[in-house]
Amino acid sequence: MICKYYRSGKCEYGNNCRYDHVKEKPTVQKPATNKLQFKSIRNGFNNNIQDNKKKSDVPSSSKANTSTTTTKACNSWAKPLKFSVDAPAFVPRKLQLAELQLCPYFEVSGECAKGEECQLVHGDCCEMCCQFVLHPYNEESRKNHHRDCLAEHEKAMKEAFMVQVSSDKQCGICMENIVDIGARFGILQNCRHCFCLKCIREWRKKEEFEKKVVRSCPECRVRSDFIIPSSVWVEDQEEKDEIISTYQQNMKQKVCKYMASGVAEDCPFGNKCFYKHQLPDGSIVPGKSPQELRSRLNRRYNLADAFEIISSMELIQSRLFEDLWTDDESD
Repeated sequence: MICKYYRSGKCEYGNNCRYDHVKEKPTVQKPATNKLQFKSIRNGFNNNIQDNKKKSDVPSSSKANTSTTTTKACNSWAKPLKFSVDAPAFVPRKLQLAELQLCPYFEVSGECAKGEECQLVHGDCCEMCCQFVLHPYNEESRKNHHRDCLAEHEKAMKEAFMVQVSSDKQCGICMENIVDIGARFGILQNCRHCFCLKCIREWRKKEEFEKKVVRSCPECRVRSDFIIPSSVWVEDQEEKDEIISTYQQNMKQKVCKYMASGVAEDCPFGNKCFYKHQLPDGSIVPGKSPQELRSRLNRRYNLADAFEIISSMELIQSRLFEDLWTDDESD
C-alpha cells in the first residue's frame, strides 16, 4: 500500500516507513467502445419497453400517460436518425441532366469540337426543322419544341399555298399578270376583285367622276374605304381581316405627315387616320372625327366668303361715293 504522505512528499519516517514509497502509475481510462454504447442504448430502450409493458397492465384511466411515455421513448431513440431529402446524394441524375442547357454548336450542325467532354447536352435531331434541338432528358422541352415547330411548319405551308394561288392572278384594269410584272396586289376592303396596286390607286384619284364612284370597285361598284397593299392575293375573309389588322398596326407606328405643323386639326382624316398622330413635343392627339373637321372647315370658308362680300360691297360704295363727289365738283 502506498504511503499517502509520500505522495504529497512529506513522510517523516523515510525508509523506516512501513508503507510503500513508490510512485503510482497513472491510470488511463479506456473509452467505451461503440458496442458498449450501443449495448447500453439498447438496454435502455429495452428497459423502457419493459416498463411500458408493465404500465400497460394498469387500469384504463392511466392509458393516456402510458402512450405519452412510449412516444417519448421512441422519439428519443429516433432523434439521431435524421435524413435530408435535399441532399445532393439523393437527387436523381436524370433530374440534374434535364436542367442543363443544349450545346449551341451541336444544335446547328450536329458537331461539337469538345465531343464527349462537352459540359452541355447534345440534343437529338428534329425531323421537321432538321436541327439537334430536342433535349434528351427534358420531356417538357421536347413537347414545347414539337408544338412550336409544327406551328411554324403550318405557317410556311400556308404562305406557300398563297404564293401558288397568286401566281396566275391578273389585274382587272391593265389585264397584266401581277406576279410576272413584279407589282403588288391592291386588295379592296369589301371586294374580291383583283387589281394591281398602281391601277387601283390611279382609279381612285380620278377627278372626272364623283367621289362615290371612284371609292367603289370598277367592276362590282361595292364601296371600299381603303386599299391594302399585299405581296400575295387573299380571298378568304378571315385571312383578309388578318392582313387588314396587320396593315393597320404597321401604319400606327408611322407619324402622320400632317402632324409636322403641330396642329392636330390639319389632318383631314382626324381620328380615322391610320397613321400615328404624334405632335413634335411627343404627345399623342387622336384628333376629331372627319365629319366635325369638315363642318368646321365649311364654316371657316363661309365666314371668309362673307368677309370677302362685305369688303367688296364697301369698295363699291366707296367708289360710288367718289364718283358722286367728283360729279358735284364738276357742276
